[in-house]
Amino acid sequence: MSKKHWGPTVIKDVIKCGIQSSTSPVVVGTDEGLGYFKALGNQYGPQVLACEFVGTSLARLLGIPTFDFCIIPYNGVPEIHLADGRLVESGPGFIAKEEQGQPWDGTKKMLKKISNTNDITRLVCVDTWTRNQDRYFQREDGEPRKNLDNVFLSFESKHRLTLKAMDFTHAFTNGGDVNAKITREAKDDQIYGLFPEFKGFLDKETACQLCNKLKTIKARQIQPIIDQIPREWEIDAATRNAWVDYIVSRAGFLSTHFITMIGLQHMTIQNNFQFDEE
Repeated sequence: MSKKHWGPTVIKDVIKCGIQSSTSPVVVGTDEGLGYFKALGNQYGPQVLACEFVGTSLARLLGIPTFDFCIIPYNGVPEIHLADGRLVESGPGFIAKEEQGQPWDGTKKMLKKISNTNDITRLVCVDTWTRNQDRYFQREDGEPRKNLDNVFLSFESKHRLTLKAMDFTHAFTNGGDVNAKITREAKDDQIYGLFPEFKGFLDKETACQLCNKLKTIKARQIQPIIDQIPREWEIDAATRNAWVDYIVSRAGFLSTHFITMIGLQHMTIQNNFQFDEE
């Protein structure tokens, strides 16, 4: 039996307001259980909701586990406040199903408990594809932007964890204007999301599979994702078309450069990494 699609349609109550984050997500109760709601009225504006939706959709396209998610309407009831005290605006928002888990603590020891370690390579790939600076990014001043809270590990059992891709609000434009920036730097060769601790877990066979997948990405696969973006999120028609072209173009670029960008070009697929003990 196939898994039932998670698609809540009504926000019934507020469980926890004001989570300290760029978009101030709110834990809400819905007709299908609890979820993390990212709403109109956040400090970065409506377009980051589109980035969240598109980035999470691309993660799924690459086969990375994500939270169940959807676009949900909100009519202003119940009243919801963001972390800075402002009221959430009515209109469609992004919601992800609540899961039991915790952020990564930054150690290799915890990474070894992950059952899907090959998805570390996939996570770096989707962050690089979407140019997501909000997990790990080496800035020009030499100081990395490092956000451990955006590496979520779902509880699989007492001793095993599942890596889930989440939080793409700053993908593509780092919180900027999508309409102005989306066509730029499709050939950016900087790596995104590659924490130093991740390097020993990168897998060349997985990277090769990703490159083959990226090589096949066509507009007909991306267009339905972009078409779902609500008009209230302020992505105009020209930008929607440009966004499809950008995603496809960047996929093609990474299909031939990703393995070199993550430093696996000289490694044979048969090689196994040896992990340093903590």
